[in-house]
Amino acid sequence: MTEKEHKRIKSNKLNKMQHHVTQEAGTEPPFSGKLLHNQREGIYYCLCCHAPLFLLQTKFDTGCGWPSFYQPINDQAVSYIDNFPTVCSG
Repeated sequence: MTEKEHKRIKSNKLNKMQHHVTQEAGTEPPFSGKLLHNQREGIYYCLCCHAPLFLLQTKFDTGCGWPSFYQPINDQAVSYIDNFPTVCSG
């Protein structure tokens, strides 16, 4: 699915925070997500395209205020973006 298709799928039905997180690479405030303490068995899905992303069994608590997962449901489910700042060594 292209980025344009992903945005088109459901972006007109998202609330302001959902739009910020899914379309603008934003984050919700720590400890505010409704699924942070969720422990019901099941699968976490993409809010926009409904693709399966993570199994509950791979969720763990880092104490940072956001749910964390140690493994996606499959290798194509997520993409990784290196967003660490570059430090000048010069």
